[in-house]
Amino acid sequence: MKGIEGTSSSVIKRAAKKSKGQSDRFIFDISKESITTKEAIRQIKEDLFKSTDTAFVDTALLIKDSTIISIFKRI
Repeated sequence: MKGIEGTSSSVIKRAAKKSKGQSDRFIFDISKESITTKEAIRQIKEDLFKSTDTAFVDTALLIKDSTIISIFKRI
């Protein structure tokens, strides 16, 4: 599970890149951060899955306050 630190426009992609080689599946918890759910979803869809430098990411699970917001799978 990756806790998200910060609110930049690439915070999720940066968190995944730091863990390259550890897994192809990630859980992103945005409970304690000020990033909005809408922005987190945008970053996963547009930045994480469309970038060649994060092509190793196959699945991303987004949670907030112990609730699953969405599950994303690279196609």
